[in-house]
Amino acid sequence: MKALEELLKQTEGTGINVYTHSEMLPAHGYPGLKKYSHLVGNLGKAWYDQRRLFAEHKAAILATSNCTLIPTDAYKDRIFTTGPVRLPGVKHIEGYDFKPVIEKALELPPLEEKTSEVVLTTGFSKSWFLNHMDKIKELINKGKIRHFFLVGGCDSPTPKNQYYRRFVELLPKDTVILTLACGKYRINDLNLGEIDGVPRLIDLGQCNDAIVAVEIVSALAEALKTDVGRLPLTLVLSWMEQKAVAILWSLLSLGLRGIYIGPIIPAWVNDGILKVLKENFDLKLTGDPAEDIRNILGETRP
Repeated sequence: MKALEELLKQTEGTGINVYTHSEMLPAHGYPGLKKYSHLVGNLGKAWYDQRRLFAEHKAAILATSNCTLIPTDAYKDRIFTTGPVRLPGVKHIEGYDFKPVIEKALELPPLEEKTSEVVLTTGFSKSWFLNHMDKIKELINKGKIRHFFLVGGCDSPTPKNQYYRRFVELLPKDTVILTLACGKYRINDLNLGEIDGVPRLIDLGQCNDAIVAVEIVSALAEALKTDVGRLPLTLVLSWMEQKAVAILWSLLSLGLRGIYIGPIIPAWVNDGILKVLKENFDLKLTGDPAEDIRNILGETRP
């Protein structure tokens, strides 16, 4: 976000429009970034569409995260890295002097503006939850909110990951879905409506914003005078790489149990490790979406 802020400062008044991609979508929820009128939109979805997307759209690209792929020749001359990211044969920018990026952008023709029929809502935070906690508590006590689900994580371009969209589509209307990381793109275009003014689909932000989810869960437990492990909450996570593993360990250390992970078992989880995770943390593997929902909510097959 710091790199984006500096880029917005340096491109102000130049006629350059700035778009976010993938994990940078939550930038549109920060007033300090949204105030820049040339932050005009978001292109694409999860990380794995970047080679096609960046080849199609003739724009200067600034890569800031570990989800960046080695570029194809179609855009290798107009992609730059900054921060911890390095790519072979790609110019790296130390600090925040983005003059090379700006010069490249000015060389290129303006992108054709396209509007989307899908409106994505982001920017929910711990403060939003705290401000609405009394309302949320009331809805829980009245039975209007039965259960919370945190659905998200690291997405991958495999058919098995369609599980997460189908899972959310099948959830009853008295449930609220929190989401984060690039796994959100499986579900964040769904119109799930509201429960007495509380959105049923709430985007908490990036993968690194898992700490926000933890703080929200802790605040909810405090409001309901219970512990985290007894909340009407189930985590359904998609796994792909090491960052997701670190987040999983953090969640387990908080006392969260019954977490679902998928769509496949990580390669490093042998039978012994899986046995320990199941016996000590009630870790579960995703299966059939409808069956998993029935098991979570204690419902019987119709």
